[in-house]
Amino acid sequence: MPLVTNIARIGIAGLLALGVAMPGQIEAAEIRLDPGRLRLQVDEASGRITRVEASGANLTAPDAVSRSGFALADGPKAECVPVTCRVTPRGAGGLLWDGQAGALRIACQSRPVGRGIEFSGSVDDPRGTDGTDHAVTLRFALPVKLEGWRMDRDLDRSWPLRGDSHRSPASPCPWGRGRGELWPVVAVACEKASLGLGCRLDEPRCFRVTYDGPSQLLSIEIDFALASVAKQPRKAGFRFLLLARPDSWGLRGCLADYYATYPELFRKRTELAGGWFAWGDLLSLAAPAVDFGLVFHEGPKDANARLHSLALGAATFPYIEPLMYQLPMGDFDRAPVRAEIEERIRLWSKPLDPLPKMHRGHYDQTRCAATLASGIRDPDGSLHIAAISQYPWIAGTRWAAQLALNVDPEIPGGAGELYLAEERENIKSETWGEGRYLDSFSSHANKIDYAPDHLAHADHPLIWKADEQAPGGFRVGQPVAAAAFEYAQGLRELLDTRGKLILVNQYGHGAPAPFHVFDCLGKEYWVPGAGRLLQRYRATSYQKVVSNLPRNEPISDRQLREFLVYGIFPGGYGRPGWGEEGMRATYRQVVPLLRLQHRLGWEPVPHAVAKESGVLIERFGGTGGKPLCLAVHSRWGAKVVTLTLDHAALGLPGALWCHELVSDDPVTWVTEAGQTEIQLGLASGETRLLAVGDARTHAAIARILAEDRLRDARLCTAEYRLREGRAHLLERHLQTASHENASALLSLAERVTGGHALDQRIAELLREAARWARAAEKPEPRRPRPVTVPPPDPRSAGIPWKEDFSQGLREERWSVPRNAKSRIEVKDGRLEMELSSEETSAAITTRRTFDFGEQPLEFRWRFQFNHAGHEWYLMQGVRLAPEASDDGYILFRIDPGIRVRLENADTPPSNFEFSLTPYESFATNVPHQVRLVLTPERFFLEMDGKRLGEGEHDCHFTQAAITLSVSTGHKGRGDVVWW
Repeated sequence: MPLVTNIARIGIAGLLALGVAMPGQIEAAEIRLDPGRLRLQVDEASGRITRVEASGANLTAPDAVSRSGFALADGPKAECVPVTCRVTPRGAGGLLWDGQAGALRIACQSRPVGRGIEFSGSVDDPRGTDGTDHAVTLRFALPVKLEGWRMDRDLDRSWPLRGDSHRSPASPCPWGRGRGELWPVVAVACEKASLGLGCRLDEPRCFRVTYDGPSQLLSIEIDFALASVAKQPRKAGFRFLLLARPDSWGLRGCLADYYATYPELFRKRTELAGGWFAWGDLLSLAAPAVDFGLVFHEGPKDANARLHSLALGAATFPYIEPLMYQLPMGDFDRAPVRAEIEERIRLWSKPLDPLPKMHRGHYDQTRCAATLASGIRDPDGSLHIAAISQYPWIAGTRWAAQLALNVDPEIPGGAGELYLAEERENIKSETWGEGRYLDSFSSHANKIDYAPDHLAHADHPLIWKADEQAPGGFRVGQPVAAAAFEYAQGLRELLDTRGKLILVNQYGHGAPAPFHVFDCLGKEYWVPGAGRLLQRYRATSYQKVVSNLPRNEPISDRQLREFLVYGIFPGGYGRPGWGEEGMRATYRQVVPLLRLQHRLGWEPVPHAVAKESGVLIERFGGTGGKPLCLAVHSRWGAKVVTLTLDHAALGLPGALWCHELVSDDPVTWVTEAGQTEIQLGLASGETRLLAVGDARTHAAIARILAEDRLRDARLCTAEYRLREGRAHLLERHLQTASHENASALLSLAERVTGGHALDQRIAELLREAARWARAAEKPEPRRPRPVTVPPPDPRSAGIPWKEDFSQGLREERWSVPRNAKSRIEVKDGRLEMELSSEETSAAITTRRTFDFGEQPLEFRWRFQFNHAGHEWYLMQGVRLAPEASDDGYILFRIDPGIRVRLENADTPPSNFEFSLTPYESFATNVPHQVRLVLTPERFFLEMDGKRLGEGEHDCHFTQAAITLSVSTGHKGRGDVVWW
């Protein structure tokens, strides 16, 4: 019986302090980043870091000096032991490091590169093939006291650092010491300085950056294996970057320096800007299809669909799913077993006539042969079967087996070799496409290949995985993700010869990925535009296109506007009815502004801060002569937001004005003492885009938008020709029209008299173009307008809200899955769920959302978990999450036993080791009462009157729907749960 009420707010407080140590100076070699950003003194006899200065402050921790510099661990359980290195100065600020510890030798060169110091070297067993395999962890550490500093977890979250802190934002991974970093760089910062450590984006490394307060070490660690393989027998290379800045921008500032240091990793190969469009034909969308700004077309259904896309300004990308082979088993009426899967692969790897059931001819024959050659192997040498399940895209009974592949192109007869050979022929055809679409490129990326004949071809260092049953307590392997880099680089080089592009579906990010080769980074299924995943995708793509493909269900206007935060293009589908779900008007509003943002380019340092909490600010342009726009987003609560801009950093003129581009909302501003303070009202979860500058800035933005509107009008005439089979009356005129001539554009608009949807849209676009052209010609300075707090979001209304199911499952209240085979039924005044023997989950979701950012909310419900005590797992849950999103949630989880706890979206990436509350045990098969209190930042949980926990929930949202669910990995077994 869910019940939501409002209660008193829960308060929190935080403290940040700065501490500096001042030991004496030691004569030594030096590493410098000028002017005054960083100075390291290095003892030439030992390689110890004897002094660390950042922005003029001495950070050295004397007690940690003996543990600083390079260290090595040899073995999965071994501790890192400092290595004595001889350090030799080299010209241009470089140093050579040479040392040996036990059977391992280290050689490294450090030198200034770009805006940082790059350390590049190798670790080897000097005995080569006569030596042994090693599970190595390399560490480089700075001896620093960082009391009062912070470590950034991402662009808007951080941890305060204390003397007892042990902090690292690295994510769990199944190799090495169990944690690897997914950001290219990690940073710590205080008010006057930032330090960063990271690795190159094009080199898959299992690295992590850690600050250990008790040992006073800021370190980067890299895990790799030394093995007797052909390319580098018992030798592995490493490279990392050390950055320093004289400001407090932390990760954001270090990202800016990283981009400047390695610009080749973020090369833009196209100015094509828009969303990812899946399947079908753009003309399957109701006119005007141009409204949706879809330009990266995955797998057009036929040659005509490709021509339609080209005519409408899009590019086409034929489909491939490189990291796995899905073996169809749809002729089975049950789950196939290993022997049956292996037999089918062996049989199908050879030419067959006639073809058996499910066999798709040449495609399956070549893929099965490639799977035998390059399918990843388990430690015992057997083919690794990644998954056996039923999938809706498989014919027949839908059974299939997924086999993860090592796509290193150098494996003879393997999948990587096959794919690139096919591409060499494909790109010769003028009708093939404008690039390649890579589907499911994160699938099974964290699996490990143990096949020795595959590892012999590896170009990147191998990894190790602890295994007490193996010699030395570990096994040597290669992640699927690392092999994917080698295939992706080969594909990139091949496509570059013809100027072709790569569109990718990077569904998730749990392992390193070759972001440097992608031209459009896609994420399948809606996630919040200001959420954690798209934030990281923006950072790893810098100014390249990122697009989010929808789910089946539409999302709200507010969520579509949220894509403006990081400049993410919403995508679309080529299925009947898509686009007619009430989103068209907001696509029309948002897409031109996203294209404007793309022209200006996202920059990680906004040089603007908000006085209020829960506010995100992202900058587009503002450097290199580009106009400045600021995206501003309120994570929670209606409020007046106050922004302070740094004039000097942004190069702003003394006389400026602001224009809100989304809804022309009121804005007020004051400029004095080299700073501008801007105020605007933001509703909870809302996003606005501010243009800031003088007449030149606003004229430049107006010209871009006028040109954009005229371009869409031209595309509408092209769409008219495709749909109607004749030219539109304005087609020829628009080709020569100028986006700078407002009067001529208005005259053309007046000539449109037809009743076709495209006629109406062309006239609208020309009037918009004329309005912007006039604004570009004579920018009218805007005046500050009074700003007020927006009214509460309607989602926060209607409290208290109660559901007792006395009127059944009401359509207006609950979204219930269609064609569900499981029992979802209101019975005896409660909601019952019972999984069928054909399904693994069942759920219903409220149609409304609840906003615990406008006011603290209390959620109460009764439930009963009934489990027959058999061996099959069952989970009951109450989940709060943004609409149509899987990027953030709060889950009250009920496991057999029963054991309950509260989780958030950080739980799965931690291999389910992390949770907001620990497991607590209660009686099963009896009713229980739960009370959950949520504020914008904190939670309180109790069950049956027992307090289970409270603290920060660390969610990026405050507007959520309620989902009631039951799930298992084994399908229904007759258990019934209820609320």
